[in-house]
Amino acid sequence: MSGATALYSLLGIGILALVLYDVFTTVLHHWGGAGLISGRLAHGVWDVAVGLTRGMESRRRRYLLGKVGPLLVPGTVVLWAGLLIVGFALLYLPWLPGSFHGGRAIPEVGSVGDAIYYSGVTFFTVGYGDIVPVQTGLRLIAMLEGGSGFALITLVVSYFTSIYTAYS
Repeated sequence: MSGATALYSLLGIGILALVLYDVFTTVLHHWGGAGLISGRLAHGVWDVAVGLTRGMESRRRRYLLGKVGPLLVPGTVVLWAGLLIVGFALLYLPWLPGSFHGGRAIPEVGSVGDAIYYSGVTFFTVGYGDIVPVQTGLRLIAMLEGGSGFALITLVVSYFTSIYTAYS
């Protein structure tokens, strides 16, 4: 394993571990507070919203700030999904192009864009089949990614339905 491969793999695994920990602490263990990512995102967005609405008429300010909380849930989900896609793409990147086969439409696979594209298609379980891993280990990682995408969406829908009453 080369130095670049190890670096990409460690970075990818680190991102995946961070997101999984954040999802666990935010969704499955939510009485303990928000996770590292979701907590920082919530505080950062709230601070920006408060700063932008400072000096506004009180009623309008309350109305606008009342929209920030509910928008944090889909914003957090988009951030989690994006980070998971990037994390898995970093695992695939060192193995491109040699361990992947591009179909007729994509004769040469090997860029960062290809890794992110393949990761996104796999995460959302679209599975076009235009880029295919040929090694068993990479196929297993792709299965894990598809399962994590499905699991994240399922967990988030369950979480949102449980906190919906608090928002309404």
